[in-house]
Amino acid sequence: MEYTGPFAEIKGSSSAIQKAKELALKVASTEATVLIQGESGVGKELFSQGIHDGSTRNNKPFIPVNCGAIPEALFESEFFGYEKGSFTGAHKEGKPGKIELAHQGTLFLDEIGILPLDMQAKLLRVLQEREVYRIGGSSAKNVDIRIIAATNADLKKMVQDGQFREDLYYRLNVVTLNIPPLRERKEDIPVLISTFIDEFAVKYKKLSPSLNKTALNLFISYEWPGNIRELRNVVERLIIFNDKKAIEAIHLADVFPVEARTVIPEGLAYDKAKLEKDRITEVLKTTHGNKSAAAKKLGISRVSLYKKLKDYQINLNFVQE
Repeated sequence: MEYTGPFAEIKGSSSAIQKAKELALKVASTEATVLIQGESGVGKELFSQGIHDGSTRNNKPFIPVNCGAIPEALFESEFFGYEKGSFTGAHKEGKPGKIELAHQGTLFLDEIGILPLDMQAKLLRVLQEREVYRIGGSSAKNVDIRIIAATNADLKKMVQDGQFREDLYYRLNVVTLNIPPLRERKEDIPVLISTFIDEFAVKYKKLSPSLNKTALNLFISYEWPGNIRELRNVVERLIIFNDKKAIEAIHLADVFPVEARTVIPEGLAYDKAKLEKDRITEVLKTTHGNKSAAAKKLGISRVSLYKKLKDYQINLNFVQE
């Protein structure tokens, strides 16, 4: 069954993804701390948002924090905020941190394994005491937050290696939600492709193309190490670079990642070159030989266009400077 509630954005009906959604739906209605585990690109933030939306806190803030995107020097101010006059360049009136902003709502800590050990200790204190001190402040602010953490790292091994606090690990690991990689739910690939095709066709003002069986088989044959994020990027490139109503395997040679070459049948390398030559010729005709306009439409530099004209021996009589 497809969920129409908090997890409607998570597409797929495979047993692996349905199991994950069912567990997420059960834990959503509780106040339990959740640790979401899964490879990069599997949709951990979508699950965290769904858990928040399915909780009694759904009308309160959902504050996502990507621990991997915060410079180490700024961790403390980002998490705890600061009082006015705390340091040079600070806001005059001070600033609340992410923990404070999540009061009565949900704090989502993505890439929790990257958090430095000293910050882990401070986060643990917040979880235990339910209060936070701003930098430069002397009084505690009470906070009522639910924590959802996510990681693609093996936190248990990090604990053994002394890279992650054991006490924080057990505080976070009340309920573990494992999100399956795309290679373990390949039956969901067609619906994901269809969803992304429609999304990007609207974004780039194009008609949604169809995929023939050979093209779909290439998508299914590939292992997708970057998971749904990688699939989404490939479909976006497909919509940008192709104007065909029906997508065949040959049209994927330009948009599939280099690592996917093993799933593309032999002979498509030649077809890819022919396809590119035909595309350049076609664009030059539409621009009446204007190379600058053609390069812009092709999304390449004028220098690259000249090189391709030479490589493919495109010598059109109508080409003008």
